[in-house]
Amino acid sequence: MPAGFTQEALKLSEINNETATQGRTWISLGRILWQENPPQVHKAEESIAKGIEILQDLKAKALYSPGYLYLGELYLNLGEKEKAAKNLKKAEDMFQEMGMDYSGQWGRPLKSLSREKTPLRKKKHAVFSLTLY
Repeated sequence: MPAGFTQEALKLSEINNETATQGRTWISLGRILWQENPPQVHKAEESIAKGIEILQDLKAKALYSPGYLYLGELYLNLGEKEKAAKNLKKAEDMFQEMGMDYSGQWGRPLKSLSREKTPLRKKKHAVFSLTLY
């Protein structure tokens, strides 16, 4: 049912020409789709990517950067470590560039990679280092 409400929000944001809301809603819809039972992984991936694209066109980095985090989380849950690391690193870099605090909820997928063996980055100023399995 949550996907239905999100799809309704998409329709309303499109009718009212609320482009930023459309982008955020596409990303939210993607998160909902891959958490359904059974997960709709392909649709989720497409939805998040569409949201990112819309928000990139608006140059709204603070709004689309979580999309990369959510893609990374999706891939991490699917066991696609390289895709996960690529997207999580991109999200982390954006968060750092904007001075965003991602140590709470947003940091969980990033931290889950920190238990890995191969370093993804080696920066002394990083809050924590991303690594791969």
